[in-house]
Amino acid sequence: MSDLAPCGGEAYPLDSGAMVLTGRVSPGSRARRRRWWWALALRCPWCGGRGIIRRLRLVERCPHCGLATERAPGQWIGAIGLNTIVSFTALFVLLGVSVIVSWPDAPGVWWLVAGLGTAVLAPVVLLPWARVGWLAIDVRMSPPDPSETAVGGDEDPHRR
Repeated sequence: MSDLAPCGGEAYPLDSGAMVLTGRVSPGSRARRRRWWWALALRCPWCGGRGIIRRLRLVERCPHCGLATERAPGQWIGAIGLNTIVSFTALFVLLGVSVIVSWPDAPGVWWLVAGLGTAVLAPVVLLPWARVGWLAIDVRMSPPDPSETAVGGDEDPHRR
């Protein structure tokens, strides 16, 4: 076992000189839960490396483990669905708390402004977390093949 591999996996070189990392996680391990925290911190859900988000956009591959962020065509439909669910939840919580706090004198204009602001800003602000969160769900459902985690060169991907 190599110290390069995340979560107790193995690291081995390919013929091309690229390093392949495998980090299969047993269902009861703490590493599986750690992947969710990594996603919330906008880190790679496979290796925990930083730099998967640049300028509020997901990069093509993780700079540490080489995980391809777009693993299948149409993958981001799930991220958009997750973003919609979280955004609507934020809107309903805001409106529900507003009704409870201000009942019986309901300021309709304040509700309208706060509701529209949440409806417009929440999807935009939460999109990076939705994308990395959906990538974490995807990685959990189907762990990457060695070809999806190839890092070019012989360097240690966890030293950056």
